[in-house]
Amino acid sequence: MIAVGAINRNASRANFSNYGNGLDVVAPGVSISATDRLGALGYNQNVGAAGDYTTIDGTSFAAPQVAGIAA
Repeated sequence: MIAVGAINRNASRANFSNYGNGLDVVAPGVSISATDRLGALGYNQNVGAAGDYTTIDGTSFAAPQVAGIAA
């Protein structure tokens, strides 16, 4: 098991992330660019290509980078 925390672009702990000696590693988890669902189901309500992307926060978005560290 690897305990993961999230940091922001300034390398500060994300306000929603755990912290302390129990964490093994931290990775970016704030304002992560991602593709978005179309229309009313998406987060970004802009029309056309401008609505295809959004930014999302969460420790889950740090997980792919941690997988790379583990590999």
